[in-house]
Amino acid sequence: MNFEKLNRLLLAASEGELSVRDRAELNSALLADAELRSQAVEWLCEESLLHAEATSMITPTGDLLDLAALKASHAPPYTRPVAPATRSFWAPLGAAALACSLLLNVFLWGDPQEPRVADAEAATGFQGARLTKVTGCIWEPSASTSPARGRVLQGGETLKLQQGIAEIDLQVEGARASVRLLGPCTAIVRLGEIPELVSGRMVADISVYGQSLRVETPVGLLELSDDASLGILKNDSGYAVHMLDGVAVWAGPPHALGVEPGVEAGYLLEGEAIARRFAGTEEAGLRRVSADSDMFAEELSMATDRLSAGPRYAQLVMASKPAGFWRFNRKSSGLLVNEVEGGIEMKIGGEVSSVTYGENYALEFGMTRRAGYLYADQPWPAAPLKEFSAEVWVKPSHFHNGSIFALTVESELPNRFANHAVLVELGGSEFHWRSRTPLNSLRYLLRDPPSNVPEGEFGTSINHGYEVRRWHHLAYVKRADRLELYRNGELISKDPCNGEIASGMQLVCGRLYPHLAERLFVGQLDELAIYERPLSETEVREHYFAGDIDSEPNDAI
Repeated sequence: MNFEKLNRLLLAASEGELSVRDRAELNSALLADAELRSQAVEWLCEESLLHAEATSMITPTGDLLDLAALKASHAPPYTRPVAPATRSFWAPLGAAALACSLLLNVFLWGDPQEPRVADAEAATGFQGARLTKVTGCIWEPSASTSPARGRVLQGGETLKLQQGIAEIDLQVEGARASVRLLGPCTAIVRLGEIPELVSGRMVADISVYGQSLRVETPVGLLELSDDASLGILKNDSGYAVHMLDGVAVWAGPPHALGVEPGVEAGYLLEGEAIARRFAGTEEAGLRRVSADSDMFAEELSMATDRLSAGPRYAQLVMASKPAGFWRFNRKSSGLLVNEVEGGIEMKIGGEVSSVTYGENYALEFGMTRRAGYLYADQPWPAAPLKEFSAEVWVKPSHFHNGSIFALTVESELPNRFANHAVLVELGGSEFHWRSRTPLNSLRYLLRDPPSNVPEGEFGTSINHGYEVRRWHHLAYVKRADRLELYRNGELISKDPCNGEIASGMQLVCGRLYPHLAERLFVGQLDELAIYERPLSETEVREHYFAGDIDSEPNDAI
């Protein structure tokens, strides 16, 4: 730690503005460096004398003293008489007391409201990882536990953050790091080093007070000898390490990874990045690019994009003669209101929250410990359908493997998964072991007869098929000879299909199966409608534009 940074931290400490993280960093630096402790003592003695000098004067109690105006007035400041012995005795004694408190790793100016865990750990030589802050965090619904603030994390533990920011305090020999996971993000805790990023983004602010720190990253080994900040990104398009602050020495790519011509190992300076991009099945070599700090900004709030879907939208849908239309208003019995009289009823399983955009209601999935879904007990349709449509508004919280809606039937064979006739689902930032859906894609299919295997199915996947935390209007249309998928009023895929929708299916939304929690959807759904006929392209566009009108600026709750 250089003297300039020491001066800044000591000044913040003396003014009671030292954060827990900075206090722990200062503690560790002072314990590790005798020369730094000597400089701290000298600074405190000087500061204490200056403080005594300043407090010996009477100053105005209103606005801050304007020294220039005071000099212009030629009026000497009034000084309160102070016995010389008093000032010369107490100031050094106070400085010495503060210096001793530093050397003993006990700060007298700490904020009593802040936890002192970090200081205690530094004093006892604690090495490990602890979850210190959680801001709007929502964790994987199927996880056995939700990490709580203050918990010590175990090596090998997988953290699946769907939304929010989680901060991990990591202490290793000779260094300390504050690692922020930016949801959605999946990382594996590695004791003695920063977490291994599986997918998503994270930022590591690293303080080095030993010889140096070696950091393993997806692009190879980095060696840090001073404070630095790294931004790390990993998704289906590639991965990168951005030097947001400080300097590192890059050892070059890992074994068997190439680099683009002209890219050599060496210093990685602030504002630079090492990146690797996947292009289809091709894996390009590592290259140097400019760092992008905006890439590591927090995601949009789920309330940012709003959906009005007012009376005009409902009128247009009803004019298209749906077999079922759910605006996601709840009945007192817990059922969802079907706008079509005599239509099938949908129920809520697990926990599903309601959100409002003005007068419009939507349902939010996956934001509670008991992940929710929707299902209908009544079988539908009564007879096979050669033509069919379904439409729904979707706002995914993050890139994940999640089922939006499906028509299923239980298998007649024991211990088998339910069979699907229709499915529309999301592909995530990680592959699912039982899904063929590509990363960050939209998949739609029809199986005739219903089946739990993909062989012989109609439909396809659309790469980069959706954005997170944005409303999308999706329309699945089965015509006599083809299958179509519309997104926001535009046809994005069509496939030949001579199959039909089997009768006696069960409608499920928010997960893959009615009786098994798999591929859970996390986000918001609204305005689900099903039809026993194909919607025309004009109808799809009209419905999209009617629902995509900006609503009144009332906050969603």
